[in-house]
Amino acid sequence: MKSSHDTNDSVRVSDVTPHNRALYEAGKSLLIDSVKTGMDFCKFMIGVATGAIPTYLALFKLAVPQSVQLFRATILTALLPPVLFLCAAVIFVIGFFPRTSRFSLGIVEEIDTERNKTITRRRWCAIIGFTVFCLGIVCSIAILAFVATSTGNPATRKCACFLPLAKHPAAGLEGLKHCGV
Repeated sequence: MKSSHDTNDSVRVSDVTPHNRALYEAGKSLLIDSVKTGMDFCKFMIGVATGAIPTYLALFKLAVPQSVQLFRATILTALLPPVLFLCAAVIFVIGFFPRTSRFSLGIVEEIDTERNKTITRRRWCAIIGFTVFCLGIVCSIAILAFVATSTGNPATRKCACFLPLAKHPAAGLEGLKHCGV
């Protein structure tokens, strides 16, 4: 609506149409959901990261037979993935908790500033936590593959039976009986 007193610098105000109302509601939803999405992701990843610890330990227990004695360095290295998963869970917890700050509800700029800080903090917690979690997964795979294929593991140990008969310690077919052949 334009009055006769309007100049070129004035703003034209239109009636609120259903389309404008829908756009307003969509914008409002985007503002609210942008904070909630980061919080929901962190909440979900807390469970995933803490659940990865017993899963890894169970797989490690399966990969290492009880009869095998591991070196101290191997044991310490094997504990790296659970520590990384725990660190990732702590980072996700930090991202999940609400930010404690004071701002005035009457000042729109303060609300917007706090909202942006919260979104930024949750985004960085999600990125760093997910990176640490992925690093834990990569370390888990590498350690489990190493332990499962190491020469100390009787399940994967190569017997001398697979050597040519001339090089076998107990040459001849009688010597192969100790392997169950």
